[in-house]
Formats: sequence, structure tokens, C-alpha cells
Amino acid sequence: MNAPATAAAMPNNQRENRAVEREILTRVTNALEAAAKTGSREALAKAASDNQLLWSVFVRDLQSGQNHLPPELRKQLLEIGQTVIREISENINKTLDTEFLISINRAIIEGLSDN
Repeated sequence: MNAPATAAAMPNNQRENRAVEREILTRVTNALEAAAKTGSREALAKAASDNQLLWSVFVRDLQSGQNHLPPELRKQLLEIGQTVIREISENINKTLDTEFLISINRAIIEGLSDN
């Protein structure tokens, strides 16, 4: 979450960071999808907790003075992150909206992809 908007404009280390973010988010999203398909409450709770932890890291990064994303994009991503964290916190033991969480993650994965 700490990179300029286009991959071509990024130094190598920022492209690598973006690739790592994308890979981790993909793994977490795949785990959410698998848990939702199996219907296992335990697997879903684990996947949702991992997703919440990852978004907590993203939010901390976005709040950091070291983050170089444009302010408006940072604000939007912070709102998304806080919404994801809230959805999981409030509903992990109830009816978790996995479709919502997966769609948010997939949209961010797409945004992190090299274009």
C-alpha cells in the first residue's frame, strides 16, 4: 500500500513491495474462498482473522508518514480497510459477509497488479 499509482513509475523495491502485498492478499483471499466453500466455521474464522490482521497492517502503513500514496487514495484505502476490519470484528461469530470481503480483496489485488 506504499507505492505510486503506476508500476512503470516505481523503483524496483517498490514494485517488489507491491508484488509481495499482492501475493499475501491473494493467499488470504484464496483461504477465505476455500473456507466459504467448505462451510467450516473454524476455517472461516481462521481465514477471516488472517484477513483482518493483514488489513490492520495495511491500515497502519497507510497512516504512516512514510507512505507515499496520494492523500486521496490513502484516505479511500483507509476507509476500505477500516470497513473490512469492522465487518470481521462485528460478524466473525455471526454471519460474515465473505462475498463482500473477497470482492474487496480481489479489487485491491487487481489494483496492485502490474499494468
